[in-house]
Amino acid sequence: GLGVMAGALPSLLVSQVAGVLVDRWDKKCVIVFGNLALGLATLLLLAVIDAVWWWLLPVTFLRSAVGQFLGPAENALLPTLVGEERLASANVLNSLNDHLARLLGPAVGGLLLAFGGFGAVVIVDAVTFGLAALLAVWVRAPKTEHLIESVGTPYHRWLRDWTQGLRFVRSSPALSLAFVAGTLVGFGEGFISTLLAPFVELVLGGGGLELGYILSAQAVGGITGGLLLTLTADRIHPLRLVAWGGLLSGGLLLVIFNYPLVYPRFWPTLVLTGVAGVPFALWGTAQLTVLQTETTPELRGRVFSAYFASFGAAQLIGMGLSGVLGDVVGVLMINMDAMTYAVAGSVVWVALRRGEEPRDRACGA
Repeated sequence: GLGVMAGALPSLLVSQVAGVLVDRWDKKCVIVFGNLALGLATLLLLAVIDAVWWWLLPVTFLRSAVGQFLGPAENALLPTLVGEERLASANVLNSLNDHLARLLGPAVGGLLLAFGGFGAVVIVDAVTFGLAALLAVWVRAPKTEHLIESVGTPYHRWLRDWTQGLRFVRSSPALSLAFVAGTLVGFGEGFISTLLAPFVELVLGGGGLELGYILSAQAVGGITGGLLLTLTADRIHPLRLVAWGGLLSGGLLLVIFNYPLVYPRFWPTLVLTGVAGVPFALWGTAQLTVLQTETTPELRGRVFSAYFASFGAAQLIGMGLSGVLGDVVGVLMINMDAMTYAVAGSVVWVALRRGEEPRDRACGA
């Protein structure tokens, strides 16, 4: 539990500082040096293999803190590499990295652990960050450094720049809507992160192997969904995709979590999880596209950092409540994840219906 907290706290404590700095610095340089720093921080795990367990906590915190710079930088850089008419498709293809890693990483890591020990896992992991930095060097990106007024103390300059990002979010109905939807889903994700393993054991009668199958099925579904979305993502307004993604994800999750009560078999979970990977990909891609298209380039780092912090805070609250409610009510409290997706999708759908319907974009326009 402390390990999970050490990895999650930087999203609250470091991300807001990172967002301001990312907006001041060149995004490509942040990605290059951020990956190099992550590689070095990962090598520190070699020093704690034979040490007392709690030495793992500061290393985990450090790795997560460095990572807070990479997410905003990557999402702020991408719109400068492709035109807005292709941004949704670019986000879809970029998200395939996560799904491929989720599919291949555990298998490769398991083999390394079995034949080379934990040290081999650490070294290979560190090398991958070095390779990522090398690939980023080859990216042809425009300079994205933005000069920000340097009047006042460093703290006051940071506070002014940080609040400027928050004011921008509040002034944009689309961004505010995306933040509300993301915070709701983050709260539900806290429940599934805590209760998924007990659900697999107590409701599905499985164990670690079955849990691995479920995660792999979700990855396969995400890859398939991402490839399908490349055909349509640029034609439909991203907020509409957020609504559809939330409603479809919530509905499928309700079926996944509750069908074993009437048909206690494991195989439908794999099939349904694979299918659910499509709306999950839809949701994630559309959210990123909304944040990118509705934010001016000089503020994207701060907006993304604020979004990740909001999502992370809600997730931490959900994790805390899920542990208590899971013991009191039962493991089916995992349905909170399904309900938050459905509520988030409904909120966006209702907001779109009450306001002016966004006009879907023509292909290539």
